[in-house]
Amino acid sequence: MLSYNVNARTLEGQQTVQRVQRRLWQLVFVCASLLLGYQMLQVSFITYSADGVEIGYSILVWMLYLSGVIAIFIKPRIGVYLTLPLALAGDAVLSWWYPFDLNFSSEESLLYLHDSVIISPLESFLIFTVLAWLIPVIIGGGRNTLANITFGPLFWHSAVFAGFAAVGLLYGIGTGGDSNIALWEARAIFYIPLCVITTSNLIQTRRHVNTLITCIVVGVTFEGLIGTRFFIFTMHGSLAGFGDIMDHPSAIHMNAIFVYCAAIFLYRVAWPRRFFVLSVLPFIAITYLAAQRRSAFISLGVALGLLLLMVFRLYRKLFYFLAPTAVVVGTLYLLAFWNSGSPIALPAQAVKSVIATDNSNESDRLSNVYRDVENININWTIRNNPIQGVGFGHKFWILIPMADISFFEWYEYITHNSVVWIWMKAGIGGFVAMVLMIGAALQRGAAAMWRMPNNEMGAATAFFTLYILMHMIFAYVDMSWSAQNMLFLGTSLGIVNIIEKIVAKPVPLPETRWHWVPKPEPALGLRED
Repeated sequence: MLSYNVNARTLEGQQTVQRVQRRLWQLVFVCASLLLGYQMLQVSFITYSADGVEIGYSILVWMLYLSGVIAIFIKPRIGVYLTLPLALAGDAVLSWWYPFDLNFSSEESLLYLHDSVIISPLESFLIFTVLAWLIPVIIGGGRNTLANITFGPLFWHSAVFAGFAAVGLLYGIGTGGDSNIALWEARAIFYIPLCVITTSNLIQTRRHVNTLITCIVVGVTFEGLIGTRFFIFTMHGSLAGFGDIMDHPSAIHMNAIFVYCAAIFLYRVAWPRRFFVLSVLPFIAITYLAAQRRSAFISLGVALGLLLLMVFRLYRKLFYFLAPTAVVVGTLYLLAFWNSGSPIALPAQAVKSVIATDNSNESDRLSNVYRDVENININWTIRNNPIQGVGFGHKFWILIPMADISFFEWYEYITHNSVVWIWMKAGIGGFVAMVLMIGAALQRGAAAMWRMPNNEMGAATAFFTLYILMHMIFAYVDMSWSAQNMLFLGTSLGIVNIIEKIVAKPVPLPETRWHWVPKPEPALGLRED
């Protein structure tokens, strides 16, 4: 018995040392990230040495990049934790200098390598994650075998969709399309199956899911901080004279954080996580309102409305109070701010531009007209190429001339309606594959939400499932097949693919150190009713 106690203490001591080491490494990475963020917010990146040779923050960025690569090969799961959040932290408008989303061939990037290196750090992290996970599986023994790889239905759906995209790419280039533009149009779609397979196999526990969400929140918060700084010091706290201050899809990423904030108060989630999300929410909200994305407001409203259904599932009596209250408050809000121009009225104006287009402001009206004309041209293009589409790298056909937006160099290739854009580029097969992929994901996610326990796993399932829904609502009226969105979509599909499997696993009960500490209760599993 004495020997057993000593061994137990030894094991406990080793675990304590490992926890301390892990916390120290996390502290190092957090401090390095904060230092990098502070330096980047100064905008002036390049300094000069005494002999005139350019030096500067790129050295620090390269060190962080290489540290990330090393960490990925030590523990491939870190690649999942890093790739999506680092991509979400940047924005082509607010932070054009941010290097993670830029190619190694982009001269403005702090990670500029050579003109011929046309991949990005984002893509390299994604590739390294796949290699770091797959190589040990191929050559390893024990549980690390090919037979133990988790695919799931959503991987096969995403692989088929990517396959049709590849056909559209080859067809477009083979029929004389611009190869450079074709690659830029299609490349992000191929991220989806890679994200699904790595997420499905590397995210294995409830703790992994929570850590991934925390990383995503941190990434979006970094963008929110940059946007808040821009709103205060450049916009001087006023929206007058400003339109798009960030990439169009960035608003959907912020929507996901708002949905998660609502979900963690709907489900029984620990207060430290609630306080963490609430502490960063103001920075995200300021940037979100300053971005003025109508489609984001609409998709957020739909997602929150569907989340209200989970109140019916979890708190039946509360639902009968909240549902009518939400309808009354929403109606009063629309009436009060229907003709207002204040920032708080932006969601009301978004609804107005959809259901009362004749009464919307001039900017929204012109935007609606442009999209209507663009949709006519898309339909004309599809009618003339219904099976194979035009292929990536080809312009869509112009039946009715559109307003000049040539400041966007690919305005003749990429359309606002990103749903039928897939049909136009990848043909009917690509469109059907996309619809089946999203439909299967939403069906699987909705079923998982209904079965999830009333804890942080329920909130996580709502977070990823409703992001998929918001992405597709947004895609119907705005450009959405960007690198950031495809990473987020692929990761969300991966989590939805395996979340029930994770929750179904029994969780070992932690040992209590002192006899007066209450014994821990088993973690809640899937609901059967």
